[in-house]
Amino acid sequence: VPISGGKKATLENICFKPFGENGTCAIQSVLQYWQMDRATFELAASNHPNESDWMEFCFQHWITREECFSAYKAPMDPKLVFGGFPRDQGNIIYSNESNSLIVIYLVDNSEENVEAALAFEEEFIDVVQGKLMGMVHNHTLKLSYSSESSVQKELERESNADAMTVLLSFIAMFFYMTVVLGGASSFRPSLICFRTRILLGLGGVFLVICSVACAAGILSAFGVKTTLLIVEVIPFLALAIGVDNMCILAHTLQCQDVNLAVPIRIGNALSSAGPSITLAATAEVLAFLAGVFTGMPACTTFALFAGITVLIDYIFQVTAFVAMLKIDEQRIRDSRMDCIPCVPDRRERRRGGSDGNDGPQVGLLERLIMGLSQVLQKRAVQVTVLLSFFAMLLGAIGCIQHLELGLEQTVALPKDSYLQDYFHDIATQLRVGPPVYFVQKGMNLHPDSEDVNKTCSTAGCYPNSMLNQIQQAAQIAPSSYIATSAASWIDDYISWMNPSLNRCCRMYSNETFCPTESTDDCETCFDGNSPDPLFHLHGSRPTVAQINKTIPWFMEAIPSKECAKAGRGAYNTELKKSATDPTGYAGVSEGMVAAARYRGYHTPLATQNDFITALKEANKLTAKISADLGIEVFPYSVFYVFFEQYLQMDYYATVTFAAAAVSILVVSYLFLGSLWAAALTMAVVMSVVIDIMGCMYVFGIQFNAVSLTNLAMSIGIALEFCIHIVRSFTVEDGSRTFRAQVALCRMGTPVFNGIALTKLIGVLVLS
Repeated sequence: VPISGGKKATLENICFKPFGENGTCAIQSVLQYWQMDRATFELAASNHPNESDWMEFCFQHWITREECFSAYKAPMDPKLVFGGFPRDQGNIIYSNESNSLIVIYLVDNSEENVEAALAFEEEFIDVVQGKLMGMVHNHTLKLSYSSESSVQKELERESNADAMTVLLSFIAMFFYMTVVLGGASSFRPSLICFRTRILLGLGGVFLVICSVACAAGILSAFGVKTTLLIVEVIPFLALAIGVDNMCILAHTLQCQDVNLAVPIRIGNALSSAGPSITLAATAEVLAFLAGVFTGMPACTTFALFAGITVLIDYIFQVTAFVAMLKIDEQRIRDSRMDCIPCVPDRRERRRGGSDGNDGPQVGLLERLIMGLSQVLQKRAVQVTVLLSFFAMLLGAIGCIQHLELGLEQTVALPKDSYLQDYFHDIATQLRVGPPVYFVQKGMNLHPDSEDVNKTCSTAGCYPNSMLNQIQQAAQIAPSSYIATSAASWIDDYISWMNPSLNRCCRMYSNETFCPTESTDDCETCFDGNSPDPLFHLHGSRPTVAQINKTIPWFMEAIPSKECAKAGRGAYNTELKKSATDPTGYAGVSEGMVAAARYRGYHTPLATQNDFITALKEANKLTAKISADLGIEVFPYSVFYVFFEQYLQMDYYATVTFAAAAVSILVVSYLFLGSLWAAALTMAVVMSVVIDIMGCMYVFGIQFNAVSLTNLAMSIGIALEFCIHIVRSFTVEDGSRTFRAQVALCRMGTPVFNGIALTKLIGVLVLS
């Protein structure tokens, strides 16, 4: 494939070669039992003309027969190349019981190979889709495929495709908002071009966009990165809160005496609605910013963006939008056309002096809310409503306990993505789990230290050593999720040094390493015949000087039939490397292994719960090892970075919701002066969040960083529903029944129009 600079890259250039640059690519395929060579396969088939299961010999003897080794001279575990055979079955006849084959091209994606690897992966996908899929369909087979960069590219494709849908959603909300801002009279045919507020709505949307852009600019200046989730969620949050404030201001303006001058009406509207808007904005900003303390990157970033966006949006609403509202109201009073204000209404009835703005018009929604407020005054209705919502709350609390953690990969990808089939087949066909590495830090190699004995599993090691405990965990795989014992470089290194394996550690007369395959006259390293005291073992463990001399030999020795314990390919990447250490490995020259890893395998993992539980069990195992032995060890697997968040998801959610609840309580009390009203507001908002979480369980929505971010956003929206009505109730005079009725009639319409219907229309378009 072509790359920059007019160069071309092939698979040989980018593939992973376990035995060095001159070695063979590590390709995991069933054809490796015949060294990826057609002639070798046909020769083996001709030697067994009447045996239908002749291939099974290598599948069963893959680790002992050298003729079954791969082209890169390593055994090929059949569980890595066969799939679909029965689970938890001891003796498997792979040629009869498997229904799928697995092929993996291992790529060396080091920094110098990234460009070539990405170009090769792109060409690979094109070849599969353009050529191989046609061949597969012609033979009634099924092919699932992926590359390391596939997920990122498919997510980018989905984001680009969603951009138009998001835009349509905003357009739908905009058109609805322009009608709502005009009030009920904007529906009168004679005033359709004069009472609508299209320019005002466009200006309001522009202010929302500006608030999001300002927040992004401010945070970018401080090095906070914008994520795809932020780009898609924050504008909806800002628009929801912004439209609500616009509707409240416009509705309050319509309730003013039309005989007053426009500036006075605007001032009265702002003085009436301003405190309520300020209260809501302050509570929302503090509630969102409190989410910064969760420590979860996704929630922290969202909290910063949301808090600053709402703050800037509020400033724009009470300044720029009020100015726009004044200009637009003056346009209506002067009977000028919306969008084309230079065109006046010249009809006769206009000349008669009526400006079409003779007070607020009562629309259908207002009448419905008035009727609802009257129905809610009945004691039986009040009891029924409270009991119903309390029952919903209790049901939601019960459902939350069963809420599933995770984020299925197929949910995040486009429905038509080729990765949908790939992930489905991985879950159903694969019979081997992901590799898990047990990383040990600071192992002391001095003979008088017990660190080696605390780690190894050979003779002289602790019965409860790290490797022995991992092996014990593998014996209870269904509960530990550890499928195999860990490959141990320290065990094989000690065995490799043993003079009884006289073809392993060998040296020339000048005390340089003699490879196993060499036919020269070499002597065994520690057979006691060397005149150099360095090559005499004293005790069961080597000295630091002996390790410094021989560990580079061990790591460069290629495994073979004569010496299977050699470390090249299996262990030469298992110790932390160092360009300054004479041995090539950090700390070894001073008798201390800075970091080393021991490779095992998890059991096959299919569901999100499997991945999360596997991570929990691995952490539990290493915590026990560290506590028992006093060594530092932790587990790592490639999927841990995605699932680590779920180990503390309860904590993140608790901190987010608790901080938001406290912020709402404190701010509401300071503004309202009533602890009861503040507590009631907080209780209703948090019960809304709990009810949403209960609905998540009912509809099968998993709990993850995305849903937690949306729940945090729902706090702001729920507060908008409540706080304006509560404040209107607290400032009104009269009995509680009268105050509640007035508050609902006065604020119900703008709140319902500003948040409920606006967001409903936007979400319906998105769905």
